[in-house]
Amino acid sequence: MGVKSLWTLLTPVGRPVMLENMEGKVVAIDSSIWIYQFQATMRSKDGRALVNAHVLGFLRRICKLLFYGMKPVFVFDGGAPALKRETLNDRRKKKRGAAASLAKLAERLLSAQLRREALTHVEKPSGKDKEKALEGPVELNDDMVYLEDIDPATPSTPHKKASKAKEPNSSTKKHKFRDHDPYQLPEIDLEERVAVATRSSAPDPRLATEDELRSFIENMRPEDFDVTSPAFRELPTEVQYEIVGDLRLKSRQTSYTRLQQMLKSAPTPLDFSKQQIKNLKQRNSLTQQLLTTTDSIGKAHISIPVRIASERNREYMLIRNEGATGGWILGIRDEGTKHQPIVIDHEEVETQGNGRGNIVIDIEQDSDDEGMEEVDM
Repeated sequence: MGVKSLWTLLTPVGRPVMLENMEGKVVAIDSSIWIYQFQATMRSKDGRALVNAHVLGFLRRICKLLFYGMKPVFVFDGGAPALKRETLNDRRKKKRGAAASLAKLAERLLSAQLRREALTHVEKPSGKDKEKALEGPVELNDDMVYLEDIDPATPSTPHKKASKAKEPNSSTKKHKFRDHDPYQLPEIDLEERVAVATRSSAPDPRLATEDELRSFIENMRPEDFDVTSPAFRELPTEVQYEIVGDLRLKSRQTSYTRLQQMLKSAPTPLDFSKQQIKNLKQRNSLTQQLLTTTDSIGKAHISIPVRIASERNREYMLIRNEGATGGWILGIRDEGTKHQPIVIDHEEVETQGNGRGNIVIDIEQDSDDEGMEEVDM
């Protein structure tokens, strides 16, 4: 009910109670937690969210309470404030876009691996190419015989035409020239070409198509990403931060497929608990990797744009701090007046009438569901 770490504070005085001993007692129930758990965890056999999950969950729980003779009293928190509703809506949008974001990140990883393999292939020539590179340019003698002199069907090279044009002038001195292969291609930036071909509307047929990438992404799981691999380390630091953050968010979401895999690989409750601990360790490792990447971003002075909670008709701006500490602070453009003072309060004051109420700097408290953990059922 707004108390941070409530269950941690109640742990010293908490004790297990048998349900049979609760007969005839009045029990207060937080309905908001039940609704959140039912909507987040109850799934159909196909893994889809149930439309009437809250109704079905309440029916089962009430039947269980009546079976043990309890007298439930349901408590509702009421409506959430406007700022909290905006925060919850943003969280829902982030969860919905997590899958699409992971797909884009998988495409970036695949593109980076393709560029890395292409560069490795170019930088490591074959044995014959190495011998030619060591030999250097070849100087041709004056009595060199060309293929077009023997076989008339072979088209002559531009260098041969130039030499024939100079034949009538016997006084012209013949100069030695270097071997120029007419089939030698100019130097190109392979990494740039691969990047352009990947982003273009008509991709190179030698690269993976969009359907192939989608199929590849659908078969990938968060545990398939190796955040310690050299290919991942070659990505920019801000891209690594985005990938690790989305993987951590994905690991916290409810997954019917992951639940079925856990049930299949865990025949006993003890094995299921071990699977949960394993997933928790994987999530903690992602959190540590996220902190490491954040530290690298701070040392490299890389700025990642973030959003702040704002309200309509209110403008925030950076103001230079003229004090001893210096620097910049985030403030508002409006100045306090007698009719419109600046109030620092923990609760937001609603504007009435023509909308000209007090200017409030809202200090956001920790959300009730900040420490709430999704429970796989």
